[in-house]
Amino acid sequence: MIYLYLFAGFLVVVFLFYKWLDFKFYFIFSGTKKGVSTTPEDFKVFYEPIYFKSLDGIDLSGWFIQSQNESEITVIIAHGYGQNKSDMLEETIDFNQCLNLFYIDFRGYGESKGNFTSYGLYESKDIIGAINFLKNFREDFSKKIYIYASSFASVSVSQLNEDENINMVILNKPVIDLKEFIKNTAGKMSLWFVSDFFIKKYLKCKRLDLEFRRFKFPVVFLTDGSDIKLFDLIDSTQKDKIEKDAKGLWKGKLLQRIIS
Repeated sequence: MIYLYLFAGFLVVVFLFYKWLDFKFYFIFSGTKKGVSTTPEDFKVFYEPIYFKSLDGIDLSGWFIQSQNESEITVIIAHGYGQNKSDMLEETIDFNQCLNLFYIDFRGYGESKGNFTSYGLYESKDIIGAINFLKNFREDFSKKIYIYASSFASVSVSQLNEDENINMVILNKPVIDLKEFIKNTAGKMSLWFVSDFFIKKYLKCKRLDLEFRRFKFPVVFLTDGSDIKLFDLIDSTQKDKIEKDAKGLWKGKLLQRIIS
């Protein structure tokens, strides 16, 4: 009889461990931020709600903002991990003075469908969906398409094909080492083994600085001295300039480069 109780206790422990593991994995790969906290209207900017599909058919949400001055350039604004399109407004809304802006919610974020994140790997299909929408329905405003990607959105950009309809990419503090990024996130959930057990086997994580070298279109990195991994990759003659740009001058200089 005692063995039966021990066996039952063992099953309970296994079940509880499974539920704990399931709970942890859910939070690691959901990482979603549903709803929006602000809209362009809060910045007194007119916008058009957009609904489009990712390359693999997921319903996505976005905002399209026409430039205050006529422009044939549209910038796709892609948010970072744990954010949604509303979080990108404050740092980018001024771009609409001379550029069209297309804010998007990745799958599982904001007002888009879906419940899980792949840390940028499958979200590349969301960016392709945004590009296709612009080419099919906003062609006059999108003769040139740029992407402004924050944080893990840089991973999505790195998965794109070389011949994608993109003219420039701007990466704001990108994730250079995706494996390390997921490992740190898992560590916060006390899942220290996820890095080796899951990431190495199922996620083909490459260093993003190597991925971007194959692109023919310009790639602009925005960073500062605190971003050690990326900062070390930048030519030493440019580091002083980047540190100055990080103190608030980068917007004007970036706009000059985009519209020139």
